[in-house]
Amino acid sequence: QPPWIKREGLEYYFLVKANFTLTGHTGGVNTVNFYNGDKPYIVSGSDDKTVRVWDYQTKQIISTLDGHSSTVTAVMFHF
Repeated sequence: QPPWIKREGLEYYFLVKANFTLTGHTGGVNTVNFYNGDKPYIVSGSDDKTVRVWDYQTKQIISTLDGHSSTVTAVMFHF
């Protein structure tokens, strides 16, 4: 097995170092999606009941979508 995969019993852990951290959610992040178009974006959904859209190049929040009544568990770009 590759050195970046660790196995403990029946569970596998991926040992991957993060390239950067996006700071903004106040709860745990449940889902992330990436769009690689003319301008790349990241979108994330959280326990804080928000969806945040990030500029991939600057790593800054460009929009916060609030008003969800519960945690956000799935996000997806659709154009």
